[in-house]
Amino acid sequence: MSVIEDTRDIYQRAIDAFGEEHQMNKAIEEAGEFIAANARILNAKGGTPNADRIRGKIMEALNGEAADLFIMMQQWRLIVGAAYFDTLINDRLARLEQLIADAGDK
Repeated sequence: MSVIEDTRDIYQRAIDAFGEEHQMNKAIEEAGEFIAANARILNAKGGTPNADRIRGKIMEALNGEAADLFIMMQQWRLIVGAAYFDTLINDRLARLEQLIADAGDK
């Protein structure tokens, strides 16, 4: 069983407890936090004292934000409709497959 299948119940319980609109707003908030953490990684300069330690802490925070965003996107999927959302994902994956194939042709 995948992570998504194992955790569907908790995602649905969160939606039921907090409401669809609230959870969609939280997803947007988490996306912003993920973007901000990415910007901190890009801004961490190699020449500063303790740069590696600082980057490591920022990377840990970024990974935490990625996990939060993943959880919220799973709830988003349930809110908008899993079948619909999965169709969008499959379309994007097919496009990615084509990009990979095109890159191999170069």
